Amino acid sequence: MDWRRRYASLSGLTDGKIYSIDHGDCFGGTGASSDPSPTIADVPGLADDLKKRAGDIRAGIAKVEAVTDHDLLVAVAQVPVGGPWQSQADRRLEIANWLAQRRSRLREVIEKWLKS
Repeated sequence: MDWRRRYASLSGLTDGKIYSIDHGDCFGGTGASSDPSPTIADVPGLADDLKKRAGDIRAGIAKVEAVTDHDLLVAVAQVPVGGPWQSQADRRLEIANWLAQRRSRLREVIEKWLKS
C-alpha cells in the first residue's frame, strides 16, 4: 500500500468516540487553499439520525477552532524528518498554513452542509 493512502481510525471503547488519522493523503495538495468538505463515514451500529446532530457537530467545530496557530506549528514540527514524509521546514510551514486556513473555513462549510 502506498504510504500516502494509509488511513486509520480508532474507536474509544469506554466513550465510543471515533478518532481518525490520515497519514498523508489529505496533505497532498497543501500548496493551494481548499475548503474542507464534509465526508460522512458509515459507522457500524450508529443510527442514521446521529450523523447530522447539529449540536454535536458544532461542539466538534468549536474544538477545532480552539486549536491555535501555535498548536499547529508544534504539531507539524514533530513530523519525522526526510524520506517519504517530505518534511523540510518550508513544507511543514505550508501544512500549518493550510490547516489554519481550513480551520477558519470549517464552521461556514459545515453550517451550509447542516442546512442541506
